[in-house]
Amino acid sequence: MMGAEFLDKTKKTILRHIDTKRAALATSDFFTKVPTDQPRCAIATISGDAALKDGDSLIVESRNGAVNALLGNTIVARFDSPSNDLVAAIVKSGGVATGTVERVHRISKKVEVSLC
Repeated sequence: MMGAEFLDKTKKTILRHIDTKRAALATSDFFTKVPTDQPRCAIATISGDAALKDGDSLIVESRNGAVNALLGNTIVARFDSPSNDLVAAIVKSGGVATGTVERVHRISKKVEVSLC
């Protein structure tokens, strides 16, 4: 018993602590900053009486030179004169892309769609 007690008294204790300044330097802040670049948006005309709201996720499809936005399997909007590079980018990605409704203009029946 005497030996064990002596060893307990003489051994060095381990001190654990976190250097908060070092942790702050090593922590990435990429996700704490708000991106300033805005996604590419295109204007589309709402088809019929489709009910779109900000934040809706759409499927954007290019077929025969026309670009349509689908919600599920229903065409909810048709893009007004899409640019050639927009059509080419959608065709290059397999003919479809994802889009998000950024803003709905109810009076003019137009919608702004950002393309991912």
